[in-house]
Amino acid sequence: MSVLCSRKRQEIMFSKGAPESVMARCTHILCNDDGSSVPLTMDIRNELEARFQSFAGKDTLRCLALALKRMPEGQQSLSYDDEANLTFIGLVGMLDPPREEVCSAIQSCMSAGIRVIVVTGDNKVAMTGDGVNDAPALKKADIGIAMGSGTAVAKSASDMVLADDNFATIVAAVAEGRAIYNNTKQFIRYMISSNIGEVQLLWVNLVTDGLPATAIGFNKPDGNIMTVKPRKVNEAVVSGWLFFRYLVIGAYVGLATIAGFVWWFVYSENGPRSISIHVQPGKLPIRAASLRIAIHQLFQ
Repeated sequence: MSVLCSRKRQEIMFSKGAPESVMARCTHILCNDDGSSVPLTMDIRNELEARFQSFAGKDTLRCLALALKRMPEGQQSLSYDDEANLTFIGLVGMLDPPREEVCSAIQSCMSAGIRVIVVTGDNKVAMTGDGVNDAPALKKADIGIAMGSGTAVAKSASDMVLADDNFATIVAAVAEGRAIYNNTKQFIRYMISSNIGEVQLLWVNLVTDGLPATAIGFNKPDGNIMTVKPRKVNEAVVSGWLFFRYLVIGAYVGLATIAGFVWWFVYSENGPRSISIHVQPGKLPIRAASLRIAIHQLFQ
């Protein structure tokens, strides 16, 4: 990235970027003694390259290279061709240590079958970013994740925003999403298998199945939820085989319910058919007659 600055009738372009890219465009190096520049020889390049590798490798610093170029007086704009024949200024190393929780979060991702790739470019499956230049990759990725401290453009192009800029939050979101998915499958399994064979009034159905099915949605995540491999993107919540199993279970529950009902009311010795009603002569003739008629009609 380059900017054009004016000072005392001098137009100077200042550039910054990745050290390997900036050094490739430099032909001179600025001397600290008197501010003059000397040609950037191969020996000096090798020394700069070694210092850069030490910063980035041994010291784990994020590095930027700085350069300048004096431009013709009166120039008001820059082009790509202007970023050539630069004068190297120096290297800047910035300490950017990972957060304490990142190590355990990456280990959780690995056990969950999620491959974490830390790159400076773009990753199609899941992409994190915060700048305007990240917006195209965030939009194209299957899951675009913007930082809460990022630009509005990045947030608009992403699918989710990390309010705390914390990678561990992504892992927590994955675990929560898996728990919701599992609870949804359990809810569907319960409703299909318990209602396929029932013949009952609507209010009875709501009382017997509505509340228990609702409670399924609040189940706590399984202990091994982050050790299960990720499911396919196009995988259905209820596959054909699962739906067939639900139908079989539902039919079994329905037949068992009807069989129990028939046994109790028809064959059981303690069922309604064994109930005897004794009425003393002359007592409650109207109610007794009505009761006999009702019982007679019940078992016709």
